[in-house]
Amino acid sequence: MAMLKIKAGVEPYRLLIMVAAVGNVAQTLLYPQDVVITSGIDGVHREGSKHYSLNAIDVRTNNFPTAKSKLIFQDSVKVRLGPDYDVVLEPDHLHIEYDPKG
Repeated sequence: MAMLKIKAGVEPYRLLIMVAAVGNVAQTLLYPQDVVITSGIDGVHREGSKHYSLNAIDVRTNNFPTAKSKLIFQDSVKVRLGPDYDVVLEPDHLHIEYDPKG
């Protein structure tokens, strides 16, 4: 199965990495519904949000068929992105941000 990859140096690199991970996970899990990115730098977010620095995206989850499918998607995205990314399941979306710990 072909996967989308992004060459280092392409900008905005972190944002594209997150979008590629979401798309690759959706394709791998074969979700029948659309997986929709609902926010990048647009919208209103808390002060200091990583959205404003192109380091966060939100993915709609209210169209996922079950709570378990949301958790599987969250875990799969987290594994794909690795430890430098936070993947947080909010009540109505999955928040993904680049947040290195070291």
